[in-house]
Amino acid sequence: LWVFMFSPSLGVVSYALGTFGIDWNHLLNSGQAMALIVMASVWKQISYNFLFFLAGLQSIPKSLIEAAAIDGAGPWRRFWSVQFPLLSPTTFFLLVINVVYAFFDTFAIVDAATQGGPGKDTAILV
Repeated sequence: LWVFMFSPSLGVVSYALGTFGIDWNHLLNSGQAMALIVMASVWKQISYNFLFFLAGLQSIPKSLIEAAAIDGAGPWRRFWSVQFPLLSPTTFFLLVINVVYAFFDTFAIVDAATQGGPGKDTAILV
């Protein structure tokens, strides 16, 4: 999907960027190749992170948030003093999962999109 969307000759995104004067060719430009890999990796992982954070937010008891509101805490104060500390186990879990993904699961994206090029700028150790 990413290879088709960002193809320099047929891609929808490269055509749209061309209308703004941006010459997109991730096969020749190492910065654009790295941007493509980052965008694809973030797109792949963001849904997992969203679901885990949503589950973490839903597991916080409403009574704690209501107690903070009764004590006079505003929305920002309730988030930073009540919800954010209670999300720390979820945040740590996702940090570990995303680091493991970054080191060991990006080979497929790199291989499909750039094959390690241009000039081995996106080559990985695997």
